Amino acid sequence: MHWTFASLWVLETLIFLGYLIAYLRRKSPQKVASSWKTALFPFLPALLPFLLILEIPDPSGGWESLIQFQKISHWDYFYPKISLLILGNSITMLSLWTLGSSFSIVSEARECIKTGPYKWISHPMYFGQFLTFLGVTLFRSSAKNWIIYGLFVLLQYRRMKNEEEILKEAFSDYEEHRRSCWIRF
Repeated sequence: MHWTFASLWVLETLIFLGYLIAYLRRKSPQKVASSWKTALFPFLPALLPFLLILEIPDPSGGWESLIQFQKISHWDYFYPKISLLILGNSITMLSLWTLGSSFSIVSEARECIKTGPYKWISHPMYFGQFLTFLGVTLFRSSAKNWIIYGLFVLLQYRRMKNEEEILKEAFSDYEEHRRSCWIRF
């Protein structure tokens, strides 16, 4: 059980290493994030997944209870749940790799990527995140986590729409490309 817990933790956190590497490799944007909804708003949904693995602290428990990781208590249907994590992380990592130096946390336009998973999915990195964090939520199922996941999906959808506005302004062929994708949001 300990090995399984450790491997699950690695799957849940591996993606953040990918984000860091992509962020450090990025190139200058053609269209810079300049408003609250493009420069600051993206951080709100980006931080929500961390709440899925944290336990709400018990104020009477002292210093030790301030940060506690939520225990995984829903091991039933392990293979479908771990499959969501693996598939979601794979799609997200492939999307990061394809974006390369065009990755950004804030809504900026660097390049209109039309290859790899972007050929078939309008926002594959978000799609991968939805699958990954659905798997995390299923493993750590609670009312709090389902609310966090729902909020994560809603805020990420808004973030996608903000990005699309910037991409449409920067690249005249973006909307045509988005409509050609099999899965679009």
